[in-house]
Amino acid sequence: MQKICLVLAWIFFTPMTNIAQELSKLGDVSKAELEMKECAFDKDANAITFLNEAVSDHDYKGQLITTHHIRLKILKESGLSEANISIPFYRKDDFENIDKVEGLTINGAADGSFTTDKLDKSTVYTKEINKRIGEVVFAFPAVRVGSILDYKYRSTMKHYGGLDSWDFQEELPVVLSKYYLVILPNTEFEYQVSKRSAYERNLIWMHARITCNKWSFNLGAPPLAIMSTTI
Repeated sequence: MQKICLVLAWIFFTPMTNIAQELSKLGDVSKAELEMKECAFDKDANAITFLNEAVSDHDYKGQLITTHHIRLKILKESGLSEANISIPFYRKDDFENIDKVEGLTINGAADGSFTTDKLDKSTVYTKEINKRIGEVVFAFPAVRVGSILDYKYRSTMKHYGGLDSWDFQEELPVVLSKYYLVILPNTEFEYQVSKRSAYERNLIWMHARITCNKWSFNLGAPPLAIMSTTI
C-alpha cells in the first residue's frame, strides 16, 4: 500500500470533468505578480513560488502520469540561482520518465507591459546521479531580478507505487499550491487530516465518474495541517 503525506491549510475535494484543464496556462501571469517586489509573509525570501500545481491521472496500462506546473519569481540577486532547475526522477529499471518540458522567462517593463523568452528545449538534458536517481536539468534564459519563471513538465511512472508526498510549502515560500489526483478504478482511498485547532477543516468529496474518483487539494499559504492518505 502506498502512503502519501500532504501538508496543507484548506482541502477541497471537487469533481472535474476534464482534469487536464485544471492546470493554469503557461505565461498567464497577473499584474500583481509582475509588480510584486517582496513576499508579504516572508520578507527575507530571495524568490517566491506563486504557483505549484500538478495533476495525476492514469492511462489504460495503469501508469501514473503527472503533469507539473511551477511559476516563481526572482526577488533578489541572491535568488538568481533559482533559474537553474533540477527535476529528480526514478531512473532504475526505467521506472519513471520526464518529458514535455517547456518554460518561459517573463520580464516586466515600467509601462506595465512584459516580454517573454522561451526555454530552448535543446538546453534541457538528463544527468545520472546514481543507479536509482536521475535529474532533468535546464536553465532559464534572460533572467534578472524581477523575472518570473514559468514551466511545465510531465512525469510518467510505471504504476501508482510511485505516488509520492506532496508538500504544499517548500524551501521557497509558496503562495498557492494545488494537487489534483485521479485514483485508479476500484481502488480504496483513505485520508487522515491533522491541523491546528484554530483553523477550520473543509473537506468535500464527490464521485465524478462511476469507476473513477477524482480529488483536488488546494492550499493558500502558509500551511497549517498535515494530511495522510493511503491507497
